[in-house]
Amino acid sequence: MDYCTLDDVSPLNSAIGELSDETALTTAGAGTLITQVSAELDGRLRAKGYLIPVIDTEALATLRAYCMSGSAARILRSLFPAATGVGGDGGAAAAHEKAYADGLALIDRGGLAADMVLSGGCNVADGFPRHHHHRHYDDGRWY
Repeated sequence: MDYCTLDDVSPLNSAIGELSDETALTTAGAGTLITQVSAELDGRLRAKGYLIPVIDTEALATLRAYCMSGSAARILRSLFPAATGVGGDGGAAAAHEKAYADGLALIDRGGLAADMVLSGGCNVADGFPRHHHHRHYDDGRWY
C-alpha cells in the first residue's frame, strides 16, 4: 500500500510543474518512486516489529508525511541529478531527504505512534504484551 499519492507530493515539488507521459520523469515513474518509498517504510516498520498494514490513523498521517518527503526527494533527484541547484545538497531535494531520514530514525527508535501495536502484541504506549499485565523477574533480569 502506498502511503501517499502523486497528488500529495506535487505541491512539495511545485517548481517542477506537472508530470505527464511526455516529461523526463513520467507519472508512472513517479508512482514507482512513491511505491519504493512506501515499501521502504513498511520494511522499517516490520524490522521494528510493527504490524503491517498500519491501521492507526495518527500513524498513517505521519507515514503519509514521511512518504511525501521521501518521494519528493527521489523525484527531484531523478529530474535534477546534478550536485547543484534544486537537486543539490543545498536544494529542495536535500531538505526533503533530511525530513525523510528523520522519519526513518523515528521509526527505528519505535516512536511512530503511542497506540500502534507491535507484532508480538505489545502496545507501544505501555511497552508490555497485551496478554501479560505484569513483568517477571528471573536471573537478575525483568522480562
